[in-house]
Amino acid sequence: MATDARGHTVPASTDHPSRADLLNLALSIRDAIPVANVTARAALIVTLSGLGITASTSNPIMVFRADAGDGLELEVTTDGSTWRTIGANMGTPVVTFTSANASSVASGVIVVPSTAFPAVSHATRVFVQVTGQAGFNAAAVDVAVSIGGSYAVTQGAVQVVPAPAAKYVSVSQSGYMDIPAGSASGAINIASSSSAGGCYYRLSVVFTRVNI
Repeated sequence: MATDARGHTVPASTDHPSRADLLNLALSIRDAIPVANVTARAALIVTLSGLGITASTSNPIMVFRADAGDGLELEVTTDGSTWRTIGANMGTPVVTFTSANASSVASGVIVVPSTAFPAVSHATRVFVQVTGQAGFNAAAVDVAVSIGGSYAVTQGAVQVVPAPAAKYVSVSQSGYMDIPAGSASGAINIASSSSAGGCYYRLSVVFTRVNI
């Protein structure tokens, strides 16, 4: 087998055509793979791994997740577990929040003040990307994160993830909030929730503001 200029796996000049060659070519095409939700996304990674395909910086895996918010469906991973919304990469990050230490809470809200997004004369969109871990409760617990704000927020379906006792699980959420032209600045809230007290959250939140 050989690799063409676009990085696809193709038969070498000395190979005889075969069905296996066609399968290898199809598997090497890095198109967006449709998935229904994060459960189907995780199952896809397992399936691809069984076929010898592992996500990396040289082999990113991209999906189109149906239950994500409008404009947020395209997601990419380079490690098989951390996903980034492609749409949220537009523009320049205006403020970044990272929780310095895990805090034990039954639920909590990270409030990003309106001063982070000052009023401007034109309409803008603030993309929000939340990634991190939650869990490490004494007993098994269900965890989730969601996004709210001063204006209507479009976000993917909130995913409730079961965390085994004394274990962390990955949590993520993405969305955006539109701030109308000439309107007062808007604040954004990142809400964490769990089905029992004593749950830990370690979250990184990146905001990107662009003109619309």
